[in-house]
Order: sequence, then C-alpha cells, then structure tokens
Amino acid sequence: MTWTLETTWQPTRLIEVAGSVDTSTGATEVMTDAGRAYIIRLKEMNDEIANAIVSTVPREWEVPQEVRVAWSKLIHGRAHYVADNVETWIEKAAPWFGAEREQE
Repeated sequence: MTWTLETTWQPTRLIEVAGSVDTSTGATEVMTDAGRAYIIRLKEMNDEIANAIVSTVPREWEVPQEVRVAWSKLIHGRAHYVADNVETWIEKAAPWFGAEREQE
C-alpha cells in the first residue's frame, strides 16, 4: 500500500512531510531531503549568527548584556541539540513510518 502525503509545514513540530511513503516493504525512510537540509541548516548555527539574532533586540528594551550573552548561547546550543535529536524524535512520534510511539 502507498500513502501519498501532501506537503505541509508544521512549525510547532518543525517537520516537513513531503512525497509518498511506501508501507508495503515495512521499511521507510523517516528523513526527507527537506529534513536533511533542515538539520544541516541548524548545524550551521554558530556564535556569530546567534549574536546577530540577539543584536536585533532594540537597546530601548534594556536587556542586560549578560542576558544577551546567555540568550545567544541558548540559541546556538538549542539549534545543535535539535539537529542532533530531531531524527530520533520523528521516529518516536511518527507511527506512519513504523516507529513505536513514545511510552507515557
């Protein structure tokens, strides 16, 4: 059986589902080309990019420098954490790929 999925962007899940999934073989690929590109883009995050993002916060908001530094580190670290773990999260949360749901 082949399921055809429409391309959708789900920002709360940060997953792009595109193309079709062939369930007849029992083996499917969880990560799409778009998903791989997403991971590559997240791994490109560095201090310079994170600092540039934080620098867009207006000085008038009076965000202290130590908070800006911490915020930048959070952005940088979170991007790499998500890149390193997103495939596992998809496998756990996507029963249509043959993965078992996370036990609660």
